[in-house]
Amino acid sequence: MTEHPAQIPLPGSPESKRTSEGKSEAAAAKPDLGPSTSVRAGTEGFWFGRPRAQLNADESPAQQNLTRSETTAWARFTAEQEQRKNTDARLQAALEDNRREQTKLHEEYQKLQVTNAQMSDAQRWTQVEQRQHLEALERLAEQRVAAETEKRKEDETRTQYLLGVQKKLQEAEIRARQEELQRIHDERAAETRAEHDVELLRLTEEHV
Repeated sequence: MTEHPAQIPLPGSPESKRTSEGKSEAAAAKPDLGPSTSVRAGTEGFWFGRPRAQLNADESPAQQNLTRSETTAWARFTAEQEQRKNTDARLQAALEDNRREQTKLHEEYQKLQVTNAQMSDAQRWTQVEQRQHLEALERLAEQRVAAETEKRKEDETRTQYLLGVQKKLQEAEIRARQEELQRIHDERAAETRAEHDVELLRLTEEHV
């Protein structure tokens, strides 16, 4: 049964030592189920398919102690290899988690960059729109000022024309009144001369 990487003790820790010792004791206490094929490399050479009971019978106590030591060392080596394998798996899992986290952070950073770029584009576009709007308002104000100036000029021209017409009318009216007065004066003078002539003629006739 493979342990979860988070449950595997680190090498050199008390839990790692207890695990290795427990595995060694379990390997030493395992009953012999009959002939088995074992391959061991060492100073003693290679043994193939010899029954353990026969080995125990043929070996001396020193050799038996050496065999037990080799068995214990082999079990410890196997446990350490398993421990190293589990540690590697745990480190690999941690590396995978770190890689996923880095990938996630990189994606978030890219999203942030895209968002900043979009905000910059939107801000730049807003500034362009504001500038265009201000330019349009300035042009409209200039057009209004120009139109107002032109209208004022037209009003002044119209006023001057009307004043000129009014002046001419007044002058014509004055001349007409003067002519009328002169005509009346001439008529009265003529009547006065005629009356004077008639009176003078009457007086002359009376003295004759």
